[in-house]
Amino acid sequence: MGEPVLDDYKSYIVLHYLYTSIEAVCLHIGDMGPLEYALLTEIAEMPQGFSLQGVQESYGLLWGNCDHSIALLEEKELVERRRLEQDRRKFAIHATLKGHNRINAIDEAFAFSLVDSTARITEARFEQFVAQLHALQAQDPSRVAAGIIPSYPLRILCFANQYLVQECTRLDMSVSEFVVLCALRVFPQGLSEEAIRRRLGVSAGGSIAASVLDVLEEKHLVRRAVEVTITEEGRDRAALILDRLRAKILQAFERVGAEQRETLVAAIESCLYLFA
Repeated sequence: MGEPVLDDYKSYIVLHYLYTSIEAVCLHIGDMGPLEYALLTEIAEMPQGFSLQGVQESYGLLWGNCDHSIALLEEKELVERRRLEQDRRKFAIHATLKGHNRINAIDEAFAFSLVDSTARITEARFEQFVAQLHALQAQDPSRVAAGIIPSYPLRILCFANQYLVQECTRLDMSVSEFVVLCALRVFPQGLSEEAIRRRLGVSAGGSIAASVLDVLEEKHLVRRAVEVTITEEGRDRAALILDRLRAKILQAFERVGAEQRETLVAAIESCLYLFA
């Protein structure tokens, strides 16, 4: 299949940046995590409702049993169960007005946070990026876009983050450590600590970035001098995680059509221009 963009270390910096940006807004504005937001958005995209079986098929890979997550959304009155007309013994999950309003609030805050984050992201370019994501919706006429980021790319983003956490943990690393190594793979001549803090999305105070660099140095994965550079062992560690993660993402891509894959990869390429 061969999506060359996924071979670029910048892709994984961008995916991490997008995930942490969405996570921050979801927790602050929406009182939920990205996975709950993806599920809420997918439920809202379906006027006919989302069957419990459909929820399990779409999200079981991420969550296992989804009953607890649906219960949390119900407790917040963001979704509700309605009996199916054709079989009154079964239910479908529908988004409530409060659920739609919560999506709108998260969307607005997320858009502002991205547009304000760098001079390269103009409103016009952000709208172009969103239009590419919504092209995925057009390939499924049964759905109506509920937010600026449709559920499918949100689900892929959560899927990628989950497996990134797993692969990093397997090799005794944090996601932040992996992202720093990715940045240093892109800039083999080295980066200043301030530049690394910016790429981690950490303020100039940067105590988190400093602690990450301390750990990487102790593991002999980076060298710190005037610039921070990656060691050969650091290159190998980043490459191993990337190869495993790329394989997982490509497996997820295999479940959708070629046109959807091309649209999603085009959106990732837009992200590389806008955010990397």
